[in-house]
Amino acid sequence: MKLNKEKDKRNLKNTLKTIFSKSRYIHTDKIDYKLNYKKGIVSSPEIYLRNCTPYSEFEVKKVKVVEGVGHRTCRDFGGKNNCTLTALYNLLIYYREKRNFEKIPDDREKLYELIVKSGRRHLYTKRRGMPVYMNSFFVTDVINRMLKIKSYKGKMIFFPSKELIMEFLNKDIPFIYSLALKPYFNHSIVVYGYRVYKEKTSGKEYTFLLVYDGWAHITRFLSWDNLNRRYTACMTYIK
Repeated sequence: MKLNKEKDKRNLKNTLKTIFSKSRYIHTDKIDYKLNYKKGIVSSPEIYLRNCTPYSEFEVKKVKVVEGVGHRTCRDFGGKNNCTLTALYNLLIYYREKRNFEKIPDDREKLYELIVKSGRRHLYTKRRGMPVYMNSFFVTDVINRMLKIKSYKGKMIFFPSKELIMEFLNKDIPFIYSLALKPYFNHSIVVYGYRVYKEKTSGKEYTFLLVYDGWAHITRFLSWDNLNRRYTACMTYIK
């Protein structure tokens, strides 16, 4: 009986270790080698390509980075289904630092409080989050009513193509990206750049979007070539 108890304890310990090692990955800032597989979170495009393609020789063909986007996580603000609110916060940091939106508060808590107040006006709840169809109204309200910036508003594009996304980024326009597919099902992130890899032998290209996903403070990547030419998603930007 004693041996069975010890065995049960070991089994329980191993089970818990497995559960927590799988759940922890979405919130870690480190490159986790359990990541970087198809339909999963990508922390290293190089590892992802080695894991998911038959090739091993790659070179970076093109890179675009829109500097100045915030990288706060949902947990920094309580983590209650607040991904869209956190994404807007990170987007507004860029507009304050790089586009001289001087009315955006420097104080983190004050800015987020304004965002939450507007979010509640646009159907945000801690239980269900923010409905994606409210995104542009929400962003416009934060900019126009809460921040008193009248000449800009939020705009939405559903199912944008890779070419359109890269065009926006080339013009230094980062955006909120709300997705309905793994690894970011029912989740909003900020896209602020891209990186294109070329396989040296075949010449095949692989495109990754640079994102702050609200689950880690570091850059993560969205593999565009994982699915078809378009994700089931909505991009929300400031114009």
